[in-house]
Amino acid sequence: MNETISPKLDTVRGRWVVDIPPSWFGRRSRRWFSDKLDASRFCHEAALRRTLGGDQPVSTGEKLADLAAAFLAHKKEDVADVTWRQLRWGISMLSASFPRAKVQDIDPERAGHWGRSLKLSTRGRYNAWSCARTFYNWRPVRQVVRDNPFEDAPPRRDRGKRLPILSPQDIKLLLQMDADDETWWTNWVALGAFAGLRSCEIERLKCSSIDYEFGDIVVRREDSKGGLASRPRNITIQKAFLRHYSNRLADAGESVVEGMTLKRIRKMTKRAAGALGLSCWPRNCLRHSFASYHLAEFADPSKTSFEMGHASPSLLYSTYANSVTRRDAKAYWTL
Repeated sequence: MNETISPKLDTVRGRWVVDIPPSWFGRRSRRWFSDKLDASRFCHEAALRRTLGGDQPVSTGEKLADLAAAFLAHKKEDVADVTWRQLRWGISMLSASFPRAKVQDIDPERAGHWGRSLKLSTRGRYNAWSCARTFYNWRPVRQVVRDNPFEDAPPRRDRGKRLPILSPQDIKLLLQMDADDETWWTNWVALGAFAGLRSCEIERLKCSSIDYEFGDIVVRREDSKGGLASRPRNITIQKAFLRHYSNRLADAGESVVEGMTLKRIRKMTKRAAGALGLSCWPRNCLRHSFASYHLAEFADPSKTSFEMGHASPSLLYSTYANSVTRRDAKAYWTL
């Protein structure tokens, strides 16, 4: 049990290698890393997984929170960064809801009650449920819990029901909200409502990506959502965007929402939901609003789909675009 692992430099390949003996997880394995720091971090997390059970049978007295920490440490090296952040979001909510429970204490009834109690949109509840289902399908957990309580997922969304869009009056109210005398909130609303960017894309976008000379917002592949949705695109800058976006940052390498943090955005969206009379903030409602009003104003599905980052207009019609009048579209783009 005192056996340790450490990274070694392979001088032939110029990479760091970590050898895991079979006594750790039942079989010998080897991992390669280009950086010593990453290799050392992997050794630390592997030791943590071994201590908490790893791929070996775990004690039936293991707490859900402890196994959740080991699961996240295991997945951090095996999945993409975007996927890991999603798993961390969902598993953190699960472990926070059952801080003293054991993994075998969660039955389908408690799982269903947990899913219904989440103050999220329908899509948000589905994503949190999927994270919990992935956790309970993890091998160390399945050795304790035979049946996955999160196997039967709730519907992702009601059939025929689209996510709500905001009216021009709602957007005007959001733009007038005060965020501690800072401009990041107004920039965040302008980028979502008048450029159709996803929340994660707004977080990654730099000031240098906004080309005022040619009137484009350049979304690079590394700035995009990730996975199959990683499509670079150029978004045409609208006059409504220029009226509300504040280009006050001198350094072009700065974030377009400098000063924004996850804690601040949660605080502001909670305030915004209350101001709009909603129980919770509809995730990406600004993006959905952009799709509907852009299609109504320009009547060009191909252009709208491209600026949304979709491969074809089919997703635009099936999921995003709501029916809005030309009068409302004109009021929206003249804000």
